Amino acid sequence: MKHLSIALAVAFAALAPRLAAAHADQPRAIRIVFTAAAPDTAYVLTDGQGLFADPKGDFQWLCEDALSPTAGLRGLAIDPADASRWVAVSTNGGFVTDDGGCSFARIDGPVGVHRLIGLWGHPLDPTLWTASATPGVANDLFRSDDFGRTWSPAGLRLPGLLRVFLRPADDPSRVYLSHADGLMRSDDGGETFVDVPLDDPEIGRVEDFRLLALDPGDGDVVFAAVENIRGTALIRSADAGASWSRVGTISDFGLQMLFDPVTGEGLVGGPIASPQRSDDGGLTWVEVDEDPVPRCLVAAPDGRLWGCRDPYFTDPWAIASSGDFGRTWDVAIQRYEVVDQRWDCPADSRARLCCRGLCPGQLVPPEDCGQMPPPADLVEMCTQPPTFELTPLDGGVDGAVDGGADGGEPDDGPGPLDGGPGDATPPDAGPTTDPGSCGVRPGGGAPAGLILLVLAALARIRPSRSRPRG
Repeated sequence: MKHLSIALAVAFAALAPRLAAAHADQPRAIRIVFTAAAPDTAYVLTDGQGLFADPKGDFQWLCEDALSPTAGLRGLAIDPADASRWVAVSTNGGFVTDDGGCSFARIDGPVGVHRLIGLWGHPLDPTLWTASATPGVANDLFRSDDFGRTWSPAGLRLPGLLRVFLRPADDPSRVYLSHADGLMRSDDGGETFVDVPLDDPEIGRVEDFRLLALDPGDGDVVFAAVENIRGTALIRSADAGASWSRVGTISDFGLQMLFDPVTGEGLVGGPIASPQRSDDGGLTWVEVDEDPVPRCLVAAPDGRLWGCRDPYFTDPWAIASSGDFGRTWDVAIQRYEVVDQRWDCPADSRARLCCRGLCPGQLVPPEDCGQMPPPADLVEMCTQPPTFELTPLDGGVDGAVDGGADGGEPDDGPGPLDGGPGDATPPDAGPTTDPGSCGVRPGGGAPAGLILLVLAALARIRPSRSRPRG
């Protein structure tokens, strides 16, 4: 009965509309980012409460109002030549800051007001990439060759949401794109893309196909998942997607995969079932008696794995890291409420002013976390960021179509500027008129794979083995 109750709770939470507010309560991490400019700092991007990061060893908070009310962060890059210059993309468009996050300006041009769903870079290539998922337009991939100052569309006119963007660690000329209707590849660094036919019998329905990872030493070796009601098939291609072979099956969905670049060990898993490991480069996989793989899975520059869970729904922690490739986890943030340090900004900065009166974690009165309500004259300033201007949402692509932007988010592959695979999240409404009102807005429907989630939860609910960091 206990397992049944938990499974029903999982089903209800997934089916029920997700509520969010101008300053949403119960933040959910979307991804964890590490950058070359600050390799020892974990940047935790959330769906409705901005950024949590540990630049000085202890986590600090930069609220979402520093960018824009309701902004769900989806990507962050820090200029290796100037650590005070950031590029951030969100569900409310793109932003740049030249003072380390204390004040942001909206990016002009084609990405300015799009719903953006990722920011990807490469240690051997200065180009940045992002993608749009805006309802009612032809969505596209966008590139910047000047670290976010200007952007240009790739002209792909994606028929559905971009799901995964992957580049081999040693070869920036190779790019893989998985979208709702197929797979694309570039062999010239994104200058041109070609469709990769997915007519192999191992794949079945194209809409069930999702890229997972690349072999760390061979950009032609690609791993993917094919999700269906019988479980998720793990498939492998040794010829850049031309043909595929099955290498395993796992009774879970929303899988994430990583390979240890030093030992070559592989780890794959989802949110419910026991994970699987490989010691032969992904040719075979064996189930191990370990906790399910957390979301936001990413490897830090020092080799530690980082992941996120939902502490507001049965999970024992929010953010943790692992020094043994995911076998045990050391808690970094138990719950977001424990983060009591604000971002280090001048008293007159937008970040300091607009984050006054807000508390991390659950919605509570400002005095409960040592804050005073913001003066009335700050409300208008904090409702919209400087230089905000709505323009037609065509993204530089002619011929608006329904891009399928129904609330899904990409399952982003590991990358130097953007963390591990992301989960589906609901769409955001437009900005509210009062950033202090905390009025709710409806979220999206149930994520794909809900049936598998419920069945797996009924079959097996495992206790956590995570060890709090003492």
